[in-house]
Amino acid sequence: METIRTTVTLPVDLVKAADQAIRAGKARNRNELLVIALRRELAAQRPAEIDADLAAMADDLELQAEAEQIECEFVQADDEARRLAISES
Repeated sequence: METIRTTVTLPVDLVKAADQAIRAGKARNRNELLVIALRRELAAQRPAEIDADLAAMADDLELQAEAEQIECEFVQADDEARRLAISES
């Protein structure tokens, strides 16, 4: 995995808690602990981003019109399939 060296400034209490977690075996070092924490946080944020995108779609009139058009096409296809099934039976 490619990495980039960076510097972060953290509150003292957070560093102390991180060091305690490292001593408890939660991670090998501060870097590993930060990577774990960042991955978890970013993964936790993703569902909220998806929800926000879906909510925005509810206000998108162009998207709603397109969805309605697709729904009409499916209704027509379903009707045609029913007619064929009836005529074949």
